[in-house]
Amino acid sequence: MKQYKSKPQKEEKCLSLLSAPYSSDSVDLSLIQWMLSFTPTQRLQILQHNIRSIMRLRGGKADT
Repeated sequence: MKQYKSKPQKEEKCLSLLSAPYSSDSVDLSLIQWMLSFTPTQRLQILQHNIRSIMRLRGGKADT
């Protein structure tokens, strides 16, 4: 019988994706845990930064 060599890097990547902490609704729980590790003030700052980034991107896209 012919044996095929497996690609461990590819298999490891697939296994790590399968073991990621997702809920039954496919929500990435690690992102929720990450955000909850900040204080409410820090969370607000992160969200405001994200909003500013989106606004810049929208503004830049309208010019092109």
